[in-house]
Amino acid sequence: MAGLWRAFLMLAAASLISLVLVLMITDRGVDQDLVPVYWTKLVLTQDQTAQVVKEWYGVNPPRWAMRLAVVWQRANPAQWWWLPLLMIAAMFIISRFSRRKAGR
Repeated sequence: MAGLWRAFLMLAAASLISLVLVLMITDRGVDQDLVPVYWTKLVLTQDQTAQVVKEWYGVNPPRWAMRLAVVWQRANPAQWWWLPLLMIAAMFIISRFSRRKAGR
């Protein structure tokens, strides 16, 4: 049971870290001055991300919410489904390597 709980925590941590990294990298490529233009494009194309933000914050959401919607749409997190698996593999390899080094 402890192994299953550890695997779940590892998957949750890897997913969260992967999402944050993808959003941070995508955010660096979005120009702050063009966020309203990108937001208008999302609204006009009736993108699902814009619809969710409009439901929560109304027709004129705060600038940070617009930026987050633009970054989320550009990042397309579903496209990066394999990244948490890669991170789990890296964590597993590093933990095995460190256990071997500590045992010597």
